[in-house]
Amino acid sequence: MVTASLVKELREKTGAGMMDCKKVLTETDGDMEKAIELLRERGIAKAAKKSGRVAAEGLVEAYIAEDGKTGAVVEVNSETDFVGKNEEFKTFMEEKAFRAINVTIPYKKDVIPYLDSMDDNAKAIGAVNTIVNTEGKLRGYNTDFSGFDYMVVRHGIELKGKKVIILGNGGAAQAVKAVVKKHQAGEMVVVDVVDDGESISYEECFHKHTDADAVINTSPIGMYPNTDASPVDLTKFPNCKAVMDVIYNPLTTKLTAQARELGMIGVNGLEMLVAQAKYAVEIFLGVKISENRIQEIYEEMKQKMAE
Repeated sequence: MVTASLVKELREKTGAGMMDCKKVLTETDGDMEKAIELLRERGIAKAAKKSGRVAAEGLVEAYIAEDGKTGAVVEVNSETDFVGKNEEFKTFMEEKAFRAINVTIPYKKDVIPYLDSMDDNAKAIGAVNTIVNTEGKLRGYNTDFSGFDYMVVRHGIELKGKKVIILGNGGAAQAVKAVVKKHQAGEMVVVDVVDDGESISYEECFHKHTDADAVINTSPIGMYPNTDASPVDLTKFPNCKAVMDVIYNPLTTKLTAQARELGMIGVNGLEMLVAQAKYAVEIFLGVKISENRIQEIYEEMKQKMAE
């Protein structure tokens, strides 16, 4: 029998995605060594076969010119997190051949051991999405907190005193949980397929918490290329008024599409992505940028992604 603890152990050993771990453990009848080997074989095959496809995970590196006025952002993706977290990832972090980088899932916790210091937000949240290299010293920040907070406020989503369900408990969830606490939610329920001592199962969620007022997805379910997937069926939550999804590719996930069909607020993660990037660039350059730029860039990106 494949247990949550087995899945968690395999994820920790390989860095592979949760569903991949569960699948290979089922195929190998719970044999850890065989499962690791199977993941290794499939990871390499996926990397070779799908190198031309748009992937959903990776790193975003920002280069800033010496004059501090111009720069470029390069997104480096991997088809699976198992392929991405190999010796190349370790070498990249150890060589520190960058001025500053923006970090995306699933690396927000994995980069921490390579850092020399973190700001208070990153320490409290336990995840980093922005790193600045100052004379060989790496300092980590978390602008996801401000990015997600912007999204909540922008859409007038009321969390105070409400029951809020958070789907997933990885690096992206940590900033979301901090924002939910800041807005004084009445109850926060974290749901995950892995029993980590803090989360409850989806079964328990459907049994006890269908009266939730808001649902926030921080899991990768529904992300490109698996766009037909959705973490939950929102018809099970008749009291829900708002649904937020941190996924930004596709522009409208199956989850947020269903939310809008049911008359709920449905917001995807592109605004959060742009907002956190704005706050990250402020750290990179040591300047203040108008909040208006978030919506301007968001609209530009939305139009380009829709083309």
